[in-house]
Amino acid sequence: MFRTIQQRIAIPYLLLILISMLGLGLYLSNQARRTYLSNLQQSLSTQAELIADAILPYLEAGASQDDLLQAPGAQMQALAERWAGIAAVRVTIISPTGVVLGDSERTPEELENHLERPEIQQAQQTGKGSSTRYSVSTGMNMMYNAVAVQRSGQTIVFVRLATPLQRVSDDVAA
Repeated sequence: MFRTIQQRIAIPYLLLILISMLGLGLYLSNQARRTYLSNLQQSLSTQAELIADAILPYLEAGASQDDLLQAPGAQMQALAERWAGIAAVRVTIISPTGVVLGDSERTPEELENHLERPEIQQAQQTGKGSSTRYSVSTGMNMMYNAVAVQRSGQTIVFVRLATPLQRVSDDVAA
């Protein structure tokens, strides 16, 4: 099969180099994806906190839960759409009972109660929450990050940001 000593030496070394390069490429691609996801998570968290701070003036000091579900609802929808345009992410504003007050991609009436979503549950307990999962409403894998907006120690709304993970795959592949 191998006729010369050069072939006997060169071919196994070439195969070893190719296998090593493939392994290294897979490892570095996976590492780049994890780093990108971590950075994206941190970015979403920071943006959610900034939006949460910006939303406080729009919530009246004495507003009850019923007031939030009615009058400011249209305002919350407009704010969600505005901030989504600025941050280039999906923004959802959610009441403490899970009712969607505003969403940048759909009307609140179209969306079901969000109280049982993992990121909202976590934000309810710790003030912040995150989750990466499939979204039925968008039909894509998404990364979510939520923060609780509090006044006097009470959660008055949750601000949730989401971005599709397809963007991560596209950026890592590029």
